[in-house]
Amino acid sequence: MVLAIKAAARNQIRERGAAALSLGAIARALNVTTPALYRYFDGRDALVTSLVADAYEELGQTLEAAAESAPAALDQRFVALARAYRKWACASPQEYILIHGAIFPGYRAPIEVVAAAALRSLHLFVDLLERAESLGKLRVPRAYSNPEAVARLGPIARTLPIPMVATAYATWLSLHGLVWEELLGRLPGGLGDDGALYELEAAAIAERLGLVD
Repeated sequence: MVLAIKAAARNQIRERGAAALSLGAIARALNVTTPALYRYFDGRDALVTSLVADAYEELGQTLEAAAESAPAALDQRFVALARAYRKWACASPQEYILIHGAIFPGYRAPIEVVAAAALRSLHLFVDLLERAESLGKLRVPRAYSNPEAVARLGPIARTLPIPMVATAYATWLSLHGLVWEELLGRLPGGLGDDGALYELEAAAIAERLGLVD
């Protein structure tokens, strides 16, 4: 029943958007009463949190598959990960918005529930950066090499190598920003077509990080 509830919720999100998610509508789609859903989820927030975790897991699996089949060259490997990230987002826009957007007032995904799934993707970028560093190629901004400054980032800085965390997260933000603007239709005409600007930025990031031979 849990899988059926989540499937109905995902269908509703894809058709109407995450903000319109309704337990009543899910119950009607499954031909059950709304109170019956509370035997499986404490409420709408609990259901959304489960969907957020699932979306992060799906994204992580997608990126891991891309990493496994990517070329050995670091710049090509980075671009392959970046392309897989955008491809998943474009194929699952509502899921992408679900994990990154303000779904409805008062809701915030519990970090203790979604952190492991969310970090799964970030770790792939960190692994790539660590490989580049071991080869003496990585260019890390001097500001990111200050342990005291990076420590101010909070708990995440204690779960990933310093200064990798700052470099990896800032890199992800650059990619995320372009994907987000593309999904919301905010990129100027031509720049977002087929990910043209995104491709350029991914290549530029790889060059700035010293990943290009």
